[in-house]
Amino acid sequence: MVADSEDEKGEAADGEGAVSRGGRSHFAELKADPGAPGLESLLAEVNKLQRVRRLELPADLFADVSEKLVDA
Repeated sequence: MVADSEDEKGEAADGEGAVSRGGRSHFAELKADPGAPGLESLLAEVNKLQRVRRLELPADLFADVSEKLVDA
């Protein structure tokens, strides 16, 4: 998401400035509304979750940040 890396399939997972499907950056895609319920939107949300989990961020990363700021 932030720097170039490779996912488990060996495909490039470009950084924030990289363009993904639909011409949006990966970061913009992560922030996007999931849209109407359906299989395609569910799979897109699963893909987003997997991308964030690959970052292996610590569970307490935002422990000292206000909930209002995290929501923003």
